[in-house]
Amino acid sequence: MRVTPPFINFRSIAYIFAVLTLSMSCTGCAALRDSYAQRSANHATDTADIPFPARAIEAKNRGDLALALANWEVAVLLRPSNDRFQRALHDTRQLISTHIDRAMSEANRAQQEGKYETASAALLRVLSYDPTHAEALRRLRHLELTQAKNLEVAKLEKTRRFYLGPSGAAPTSSPSVGAENPHQLGIELLEQGKLEAAIDEFKSQLQRHPKDARAKHYLAQANLMLAEEQDKEGQSEKALQSYAHAKRFGALDHASFQKRSIDIKQKLADQYYNQGLTAFRENLAKAIKLLEKALQFNPDHAKAAIKLQQAKVMQKNLQRMEQ
Repeated sequence: MRVTPPFINFRSIAYIFAVLTLSMSCTGCAALRDSYAQRSANHATDTADIPFPARAIEAKNRGDLALALANWEVAVLLRPSNDRFQRALHDTRQLISTHIDRAMSEANRAQQEGKYETASAALLRVLSYDPTHAEALRRLRHLELTQAKNLEVAKLEKTRRFYLGPSGAAPTSSPSVGAENPHQLGIELLEQGKLEAAIDEFKSQLQRHPKDARAKHYLAQANLMLAEEQDKEGQSEKALQSYAHAKRFGALDHASFQKRSIDIKQKLADQYYNQGLTAFRENLAKAIKLLEKALQFNPDHAKAAIKLQQAKVMQKNLQRMEQ
């Protein structure tokens, strides 16, 4: 008897094979997911339970590299196997080293140029990055001593000039008023920085005693000190008047007064010329007055003269148009 083999359904076999393959694939995916989840959990453990990396990043973003470095150092201490922390620590150290080199170079240049305040600021920046930087500490201390010495020398020179004058010769005559110093009030006002009040006091003393050479000397030096202060503060016209008073009472010779006067007048001429240029676009009458003022202080100011001529021509043309 002949046996007929059973019918083989290849579609069923293929379906079963596909199901088995998918099942195995899903099992692999699950394993991969589990592995990735485990690694993520480990990474989270490395970062979530310590706040130092986040603090380091925040400190770096606001420019506090020293604090960022400290936080990365603690993070590496707690997680020595974390490569990311190690790289961040290395990069922060390199960045700080670069900033320190730049600041030290700036301090060197500033000190060579005599800009002690700029040099001190640069050295303080170095110490903000590295508070134990021995060279910066030594240099900063040296600068402080140098500045203190310079201030003391300037103070002594100012005192010497006030009492003796630029030539070093003290006035010889003074009113005989017993043991009392008739100039004491004026001197005290000067020491308090009240220069204008001191000038008024010395003027009164000189009116009472016209031959008081010492009062005249003090008045001259007080006017010179006031002029220098006004010039420094940008009060150029007042400074020009005070220099004239200082010359009148003998604190400046003609050559010294001329030099200072010319410098201030040039500064004033440029100032009024610039103001005239600004007013030229909106107010011709005002511009003309300002440009004329510039030429009063410096008659040779060519730009002011040309602009003044243009302003006057434009003003005449406008007046004709309005008629």
